[in-house]
Amino acid sequence: MDKEVKKHMVGGYEFNTKEDAQLAKDELNAIKYVSAKTNTKDPKQVYNLYNKILFDMENTTSYHFF
Repeated sequence: MDKEVKKHMVGGYEFNTKEDAQLAKDELNAIKYVSAKTNTKDPKQVYNLYNKILFDMENTTSYHFF
């Protein structure tokens, strides 16, 4: 009989490992936090956040920002 592989769900996405699911959960929580703290109607705040994300992407090997 085939071994059943347990899938881990986060935000409607399926992950093969508990570790990947935890990373996704952490990133989802970071997105929710930033979204709650950012006034998206303020172009300057959005622009500054955008630049911070780009800077972080250029200066890290990991894409887990927060």
